[in-house]
Amino acid sequence: MSSLGKEARQVFNKIPLNSIEQQADRDIAHAARSLDVIFREINLIEIAPVVTFDAARIGPAVTPGFGKTHYGVGAGVRFSLVTLDFTAGYSFNLNRQPAEPRGAVILSMTISDLFR
Repeated sequence: MSSLGKEARQVFNKIPLNSIEQQADRDIAHAARSLDVIFREINLIEIAPVVTFDAARIGPAVTPGFGKTHYGVGAGVRFSLVTLDFTAGYSFNLNRQPAEPRGAVILSMTISDLFR
């Protein structure tokens, strides 16, 4: 912000407000924050790539192939519609055993909280 803008802001902030104007500022503050979120932070439609990494320790150690850490890496796509996100992808099993599948499908649905 320029020095002229800073000076103008300081002069503006020194203007006294009566109690009715202060109450109006408090009443409209929530609506102003809500509109700010709507106009600045919401994407109406978005499609984005996703990279996944998964690690899990599965089952008891006495069962062959279980009890050790399994890793998966994959890719997918996220589709967002305003506050609702759908994510779909596939994660490949990096240390696959003979009886295990190649990987797993990943599906996710998330609703964003805009008014945090």
